[in-house]
Amino acid sequence: MKTETQILIAESLDYLKAEKSNLILEKTAEAGRLINGLSRSLKQKI
Repeated sequence: MKTETQILIAESLDYLKAEKSNLILEKTAEAGRLINGLSRSLKQKI
């Protein structure tokens, strides 16, 4: 969540264009899903 907030702030301050921030937000969401899946998998093995 913190990363997404920082991206949105950067966009609102015109450090990022909307298209770029949307791409970054999609990538961070995907990374979050991958990390959560890995975490669940590792917990099952313990």
